Amino acid sequence: MITCLIKLPFQSCAFGVSFILGSNCRKERRLLWDELETSSRLPQLCGLPWIVMGDFNEIISPSEHSCGDQSTSSRGMRDFKECLQRCSLSDLQFSGTTFTWSNSSISKKLDRVLCNQEWLEQFPESISLKHLKPILRSFNKENFSELEKRFQEAFDHLTRCQHQSLTAPTSTTSEAERIAHLHWFTLAKAEDSFLKQRSRIQWTVDGDANTTFYHRVIKSRQSQNHIHFLLDEDDRVIDSLDGVKQHAVNYFHRLLGGG
Repeated sequence: MITCLIKLPFQSCAFGVSFILGSNCRKERRLLWDELETSSRLPQLCGLPWIVMGDFNEIISPSEHSCGDQSTSSRGMRDFKECLQRCSLSDLQFSGTTFTWSNSSISKKLDRVLCNQEWLEQFPESISLKHLKPILRSFNKENFSELEKRFQEAFDHLTRCQHQSLTAPTSTTSEAERIAHLHWFTLAKAEDSFLKQRSRIQWTVDGDANTTFYHRVIKSRQSQNHIHFLLDEDDRVIDSLDGVKQHAVNYFHRLLGGG
């Protein structure tokens, strides 16, 4: 599950969007339901329109199964339905076929778009977002594809701009540095958010196994106290070991008023 807040230029308020990919395992889907309920209580989403879409790998009622027994419901169906009730989520109006998945013998409605009451009040004429998919894919490709590579490229460009600004300071080089820093900072925040979301998903799947991912996470947590860089008073990046040390000494020297 990946959740983000979106603020469009032509909208007065932000809204939340969550993307879902449910596991084939019922026990793992229960972890997803727990995460969905936790997200519904996040302060960042409180009072905001919220839409949840994707492949849930579960149905809500027997009518969503081509061979379902209309008089019974499975434990998985009840878990999913109760989760949606606690999250105050319901199906967004849709058009088209009832079933979204099929094999040679059965069909099910596994993909759906859900929303809260605030979404319906803010977007009363909204309908299942088939036509929005290509727009979202294009937006993601243009702005957030290859984040790690683009982050490194932005950092390298910022370093060059800072060097130029220090070597030959002018209003032009200063403005170029400011723009480079803004671009780098935006990508840094996007990459940080993306990696946090991805790690939560992978940890659910691989965290209990003795996998490469598991050891990579352990190493990452062990290195969290390491200072990779600092920003000085002018927002310039200090990333050398000696520079970080000296900047820290100078900061506390000024703070504590040392002689």
